Amino acid sequence: AIIDSAKPEQFSPLVPHRIPLPPLLAAQSPPNAQNSAARPQNRIQLQLHAALTAVEQPLMQSTKENDIFSINQQAFCLFNQEKIQELQTLQVTCARSQRPLAEALSFWNIAIENENAGLHEKASVQFENFIKPCQRAGYTPGVLCGLSSLAVSQFLIQKYQDSINTNEQALKLINESLEIAQKTSGGWLTSSYLAASLLYNTGLAFLELFDFEGATLSFSRALQHCMQIQVLQIEASINAAQAVCNALSGDFVKVDSCIDRFIELLQIEEASLETTLGLQSVKIVQQKEVVSSVIKTQVDNTRILIQLLIKISNLSRFHGEMEKAKYYGVRAFNLARVMQESLLMSVAAGCIGVCAQQEEKQGNDEIMVFEGDIYQYAFQ
Repeated sequence: AIIDSAKPEQFSPLVPHRIPLPPLLAAQSPPNAQNSAARPQNRIQLQLHAALTAVEQPLMQSTKENDIFSINQQAFCLFNQEKIQELQTLQVTCARSQRPLAEALSFWNIAIENENAGLHEKASVQFENFIKPCQRAGYTPGVLCGLSSLAVSQFLIQKYQDSINTNEQALKLINESLEIAQKTSGGWLTSSYLAASLLYNTGLAFLELFDFEGATLSFSRALQHCMQIQVLQIEASINAAQAVCNALSGDFVKVDSCIDRFIELLQIEEASLETTLGLQSVKIVQQKEVVSSVIKTQVDNTRILIQLLIKISNLSRFHGEMEKAKYYGVRAFNLARVMQESLLMSVAAGCIGVCAQQEEKQGNDEIMVFEGDIYQYAFQ
């Protein structure tokens, strides 16, 4: 999905969240600059992908080896070098004319171009460049925004401790940023929203470092701020992340409570899905070709739940909890089958198949067929 980098993006489970451009920077575009390099560039929404992998010590090789995040490699082939040169020329012009915020926007757009191409190392350098003119202009909201995106880039290139430090630096700027935003443009985002975003990202970085206490504390603090603004998507994302944290530490009682809360918040009718292979309302709507944002949201949320269950299944297997691994795998498979998500079905079935192989037994109600490198299950 393509999103406006000057507008708040939706929180998503296990995916870092990026704070949008503040008002003065978004307003640097001239009115007739709809297709110009002077407008804030759109960015690609980060997405979670299901993978048939368990945790490998000493680090989770999430982005490097397992390709968890959707880094569009084809986008690199379409990388617009002419656009970059145009932006660089604009940046130099703005610097010479002493327009620091317009200069910052040029750096921002260069960073987004690199980010969209999956070049996160280069993007991180440009986000650092973006921060400097914001500091010269005394526009702290821009500095905070730049630190947020810089921390995400650092996360994606597995510099997790750097990402934590950058988020903590941004947290200290929230009050000053909101004061300046109020004076210059009448307001921006709330302090609780900004804190929840930064603390959520901090927790994800701690999670990658296997620092369960640090992750739990960060998620708990993020949840406290989330309660102030009552955005269900944020609370659901935090619960999903805490579920993975609990699974990593082997506390599966808390895993279940977090998943139950996640389902409750997003109003996913999983019970009917598992007993009746439900979501019949979705099928009816699809058959009638009726576009409904409510149904689309339900479908998206269910897809996220499938990916979460697959990840929990992998982590259960990592702890030797084969029955739990199969349990979560079956839940994911049933949901994927209802949603007709063939890729997720294959991955979920693979989770179950690996458990069956490791247990060296096969029940009468399960038929395992190996085709290439995909396990397919048929349940009677």
